Amino acid sequence: TPGSPPLQRRPRNLVGKVGGGLADGTDLWDWVSFIKAREEKDLAMVKERNADIGRAVDELYRVSSDDQVRLRYEMREKAWRDEQARLDYSRRTGLEQGIKRGIRQGLQKGRQEGIQQGLQQGMERLLETAAALKKLGIPVEQIVMATKLTPEQIAGL
Repeated sequence: TPGSPPLQRRPRNLVGKVGGGLADGTDLWDWVSFIKAREEKDLAMVKERNADIGRAVDELYRVSSDDQVRLRYEMREKAWRDEQARLDYSRRTGLEQGIKRGIRQGLQKGRQEGIQQGLQQGMERLLETAAALKKLGIPVEQIVMATKLTPEQIAGL
């Protein structure tokens, strides 16, 4: 909100908890301290230790006190969030469409494979039946009529 101190308007969780391993006084530690600062005294302390961060703190106060600059910043932030929402929506929509298309293609391929397998099994059964009929001594002409196999197919059994 206009007129409120800059620390109250800054996002609260820019950086997660920093584990051990960073020694106090390093540039990295100073920047993490700047980002995580919640009180004016924290900013003042890190500003005194690091000139680059001092300039960043001064810029933060300058930008925070200028309503037009803050308005432009908020407009950029809104535009960025809107773009992220559009991208997220596009990703989700594309993923859903891809899944649906994949399911359709999988079902179609499964049906085709199932039909092929069924035809193959049917033909195997038909040949087994024809072989059994031939073994029983039934004439080839009658087996052809019963099974719709060709005489050549029956002769090959």
